[in-house]
Amino acid sequence: MTGQVHWIAALPLLLGALGLAWLFWSASRAGRVFVLEERHFLCAPQHRKVDATLVRDARTDEVIGVRRCSGLPDPEAVTCGRRCVPGFRPRAALRGAESARKGVTRAI
Repeated sequence: MTGQVHWIAALPLLLGALGLAWLFWSASRAGRVFVLEERHFLCAPQHRKVDATLVRDARTDEVIGVRRCSGLPDPEAVTCGRRCVPGFRPRAALRGAESARKGVTRAI
């Protein structure tokens, strides 16, 4: 019977390491203020498809600005009126809309 449960000694070490990894991961996420997101969409003022880097608020998940846009002569200097920003919804709302289109309902 000896030596059959030798893995139990490693279990507290493994759980402790997982706990520390989770603490470091959550601390790195808590320090974020903004989240960058790459999107491909139709720019209404220019009437063409563009690739843009959107800036989202990490807490509310709302788009608050545009960092880069391929529809401009200098993509790094976004000088347009940023009229596309109000059209973006939080990602959670987008996931809910996609589920509704597919006929999938989520229980609350």
